[in-house]
Amino acid sequence: MVAKMEKEDKELLILAIFVILLISSIVFYAFEKVAHEKAEIRAQEWKANYIWFDTHIEISNQRKKNTWACFRKTINIESEEDINNITARIAVDSKYWLYINGEIVLKEGELKRGEKPDSIYYDEIVLDDYLKEGENTIAVLVWYFGKTSYSHVSTLKPAFLFQTRIGDETIISDSSWKSIQNPAYLKDIPIINGRLSEENIYYDARKEIDNWYGKDFDDSYWENAVELGKAGDLPWGELVKRTIPFFEYSEIKEYENLGDYKGQTVDRNTVLPLKLPYNMQIVPYFKVEAKAGQEFYITLDEEYDSKGKEHKTTYIAKDGVQEFESPAWINGEIIYYFIPKDAKIIEIGYRQTGYKIDEYGNFKADDDFYNKLWKKATTTLKLNMRDTYMDCPDRERAEWWSDASIDMEQAVYSLDPNANYLYRKAVNTTIGWRYDNLLMTISPISDANTMHLPIQMLLGVVSMHDYYLYTGDKEYLEQIYPVVKDYLYDWKVDSGGVALCENPYALWRWEDSSGNNDYVAAENAWYYYALSRFYSMATILNKQIDIPDIEQRLSFIRNQFNERYWRGDGYREWGIQSYDTRVNAVAVLSGIADESKYEAITNILMGDRENSPLMEKYILEALCKMGRIEEAQNRMKEQYQEMVDLKESTLCEYFDVKTGSKNHGWSGGPIIIMNKYFAGITPSNPGFTEINLKPQFGNLKSIESKVNTVSGTINVNASKNGEQIKIDLDTPVITRVALEKTSGDPTMFINGKCVYKDSKKRFTFQGKYDYEDDEYVYFFVNEGQHILEVK
Repeated sequence: MVAKMEKEDKELLILAIFVILLISSIVFYAFEKVAHEKAEIRAQEWKANYIWFDTHIEISNQRKKNTWACFRKTINIESEEDINNITARIAVDSKYWLYINGEIVLKEGELKRGEKPDSIYYDEIVLDDYLKEGENTIAVLVWYFGKTSYSHVSTLKPAFLFQTRIGDETIISDSSWKSIQNPAYLKDIPIINGRLSEENIYYDARKEIDNWYGKDFDDSYWENAVELGKAGDLPWGELVKRTIPFFEYSEIKEYENLGDYKGQTVDRNTVLPLKLPYNMQIVPYFKVEAKAGQEFYITLDEEYDSKGKEHKTTYIAKDGVQEFESPAWINGEIIYYFIPKDAKIIEIGYRQTGYKIDEYGNFKADDDFYNKLWKKATTTLKLNMRDTYMDCPDRERAEWWSDASIDMEQAVYSLDPNANYLYRKAVNTTIGWRYDNLLMTISPISDANTMHLPIQMLLGVVSMHDYYLYTGDKEYLEQIYPVVKDYLYDWKVDSGGVALCENPYALWRWEDSSGNNDYVAAENAWYYYALSRFYSMATILNKQIDIPDIEQRLSFIRNQFNERYWRGDGYREWGIQSYDTRVNAVAVLSGIADESKYEAITNILMGDRENSPLMEKYILEALCKMGRIEEAQNRMKEQYQEMVDLKESTLCEYFDVKTGSKNHGWSGGPIIIMNKYFAGITPSNPGFTEINLKPQFGNLKSIESKVNTVSGTINVNASKNGEQIKIDLDTPVITRVALEKTSGDPTMFINGKCVYKDSKKRFTFQGKYDYEDDEYVYFFVNEGQHILEVK
C-alpha cells in the first residue's frame, strides 16, 4: 500500500514538474515574443534626417520650383545572411526614382501630398533582390514640384528621407550622402494650367551626368547633403505609410503606326503623329542619332513650340547615338514627336504605366453597342486611376468626390479588389482634410472657402455606405461613422423639412454640370438619400443612441418632401418651370417616392436630357430600380450613342462631346448598370459573402458577365430565347438566383433536375427553393458551377 502511494506520489511529482516546465516555456515564449515585437518597434522608429543638396535652402520657393536632385550613398554588407527582408522607407516632396547598383528599383515613388495637413506619405520597398554581399550603391533621383494644385499641397521645402536596417546597422539619410542638383533638367516656361503641379520636362543631354546612378560612378566631387530636419518635423509633418500599390510599368512598346520611320534619317523637320492602341498613361521613349544642340519635342498635339502648354517634353541632344525616357507620364490617343532635320530615328516607343490591376471583369451582350460602351468606359476608368481617382488625367488630375464615388462602384464591377485601396485612400484623405465638420469636395485642398459642393459630398456619403456593402469592411465603417454623422448633422432641417448646410465656409452651389437645376429640391433629395444610408450604417453598427433620431429625421423630411414638392406628375419646387430628372431619380433611389409615383416619374426620366453623364448613372439606376429595364436600355443608347460612335477610345465629360475633357471617369456609369442590373449581380450580404443573381434582359437576348468580388470571381453566361432561359453560372459563394416566369406555367431546372413545375417547387439537392413573386422564382445554389434553365 505504501509502495503504491509512493509510486503515485512520484507520478504526481513528475506531472507537476512537467506542468511547471510547460508553463515556464509558455511564459518564456510569450516574454520573448513581446520582447521581439518591442525590438521590432524600436527598429522601425524613425531616425533619418530630411536632406537636400542646396546649402542655401532658404531661397524663394519660386526659384526652387520644378527642381531635380540626385543623391548617392555607398554601403557595405558584410554577409549575405544579412540580406533578409531589407525594407527601405522613403519619403520625398514630390516624386523619386530609386536605383541600387545601377539597376532601377522603383519608378515614380511617393504619392502626392498628403493624407491630412502637416503629413507626408512614405513608401516601403523590399530591396533583397537588388543588394549583394560587399559594396552596394544606393542612388535616388528626386523631382520637387514646389507647386500646390488641385491634387497636391506642396511643403514649399524640398527634401529627401531614407531609412533601412541591414543586419545590426541602420542606414539613414544624413550629411554623409552625396548630393547634387541634376544639371540636365532645366526649367521650361511655367505651364499656364494652375490645376496641375507637374511642370513640363526640359532635358539638356549636353549637361547630363552620365551614369550618375551607377555603382562605379565617382561622386567624390559632389557636395555632402545638407540636413534640414528630422523625420516628423514640419513642414513635412507626420509620416503616413503608402496605402496603394506601386505603379506598374510595361516593357518598351512600339507605336502602332511607327512604320517606315524606324531606322530612317529625316531630311526635314518632321512631326510624327504616333498612335497608341487606346488612350492610356505612358512615359514616352526614343533612341536617335543626332548632333549636339538639336531639339526634340514630345507633345499631345502638333503645337510643339507653344509656350506654357502642359504635358510637353523638350530634349536637347548631345552628339551621337542617345536614348531618353521621360520620367513624367502623359496620356493621349496620339503622341506627337518633333524630329529635327538630319536626325536618325533608331527607335521610338513608350512604356504603358498606371495603377496596378491584376484582373479585369467583363460584360458582353448580343447588341454590340453595349460592348463598345463597356470597353470605352473601362478604358476611361483605368485612365483616371493613379495617385488618386482623377476627374481627368490631362486637365486636372484632381480627386473630385463625384468622380471618386462613381469610379469606386465602376471598379467593383469591372476591375479587381486591388482597386479598393484607391477608394480607401480617397476616404482617408477626405476625412483628413475636412474643415470643422465639413467634408471637402477636393482633397487635399488648401482653400476651404471654394471647395464644398453639397451634392457631391452627399452622393459621396451614399458611396461610402455602398463601399461597405461591396467589401464587408466593418472596421472601415466604424472609422467613417462619426465623420459622416458630424457632416450630416451640420445640416439643419427647418420646420418645413428643408435641409440646409449652415457651415460658415462658402458653398459652391453646384448641382450638376448641365441644364437648369431645381437645386433646393435636388439638395434635399440627396440629403435624404445620404441620411438613409447613414441610418443603415447606424443599424449595422448597432448605434442605438442615434437610431431613433435618424428615424425621426427621415420620416419628417420624407413626409415634408412629398407634401412640398410632389405636383401629381412629378417632383419640383414652386416656380421651377420643368421637372428636373435628377430630383425625380434620387427620389426613387432614396425611397422618398413610393411605387404609386413610378409611372409618372418614368415619363419624366424618359423625356428630359438636361443632365451630365455623372447624373446619368443615377437616372438609369432609378429606371432599373422601378423595373423599367427596356426604358433604361433605350435611354442609355440615346444618351451615349454619339460617344460610342466617336473614334476616341474614352468617354467625354459631357454628352455635348465638343466641350469638356475627352476622358472623364464620371461618364462610366453604364459599367455599373450593365453588371448590376442587366446581368443582375449584387451582394445580398456585405462583401459578396452571399450573392444575388437576377438577370434582366430587357431588349437583350444574351448577357455574359464577370465580376471580381472580394469573395472571389462570379461568371455568368445567360441567354433568353422566347420563353426559354439558360444561365451558366460559376459562383464563389452561395448565390440566390432569380429565375424569370417567362410563361404562365414555367418548368425550371437546376443542373438537369426539375426544381419547379405546375407552379409548385420540387425537392432536389441541386438548389434550395427560397420564395417567389409574380415575376420570379428564387433558389439558393452552393458555390461552384451550375446550369439553370427555364422552359
